[in-house]
Amino acid sequence: MLEQKRRWLEHHGLTSEWIGRDDYRDFLVGLASQPDTGVKLFALKIDGVPIAGQLATVDPMRFQAHIGVYDPQWSFYAPGQVLTEHCMARAFVRGLDFDLRVGDEAYKRDWAPRSCDTTTWYVAASWRGLRVVARRSAVLVSWQLKSRLRRLLRRGRGT
Repeated sequence: MLEQKRRWLEHHGLTSEWIGRDDYRDFLVGLASQPDTGVKLFALKIDGVPIAGQLATVDPMRFQAHIGVYDPQWSFYAPGQVLTEHCMARAFVRGLDFDLRVGDEAYKRDWAPRSCDTTTWYVAASWRGLRVVARRSAVLVSWQLKSRLRRLLRRGRGT
């Protein structure tokens, strides 16, 4: 799943500081291997072969969609959207909020009639952590500026 996400990002000229990292993969595998962590992997299959996947966390209040992927050979049929719809139905039947997580990706506007701003706080607990916080803060500021610019451009086009 992570490899497919890395290829998708690369194909679209995007990057991620964690997709493709061995320690991130090991973290997810370890987390998913523990009982009762709420980490779930959903798959849409055709003849037993996965064509879309969704890594999510599920708790008593919400379903959070973290990483979604699909097989590009099936993209005409929008398998990622189909799987998202099934995941939403599962969440709603159980009375859970469905959280598409942070980011203003276009596909999210297809599902959500409204959005809200979020605030992220990074707190350094050590000198080493101070470097990490400084780097993440710089990335976050860059992302926020790009996000605001995209919104202004959309307004200018009337979309």
